[in-house]
Amino acid sequence: MPKPEVGDRAPDHAVLDAGGREVMLSSFWRERPVVAAFLRHYG
Repeated sequence: MPKPEVGDRAPDHAVLDAGGREVMLSSFWRERPVVAAFLRHYG
């Protein structure tokens, strides 16, 4: 997978929502803009 650049569209992958259900990323921004933050956990 190539490194994303500023301004690139987010890849459409399956993720877990707050309820633990699998959803596609694109379903979050279908109706309005979305800010997504990806954090690395060093637990």
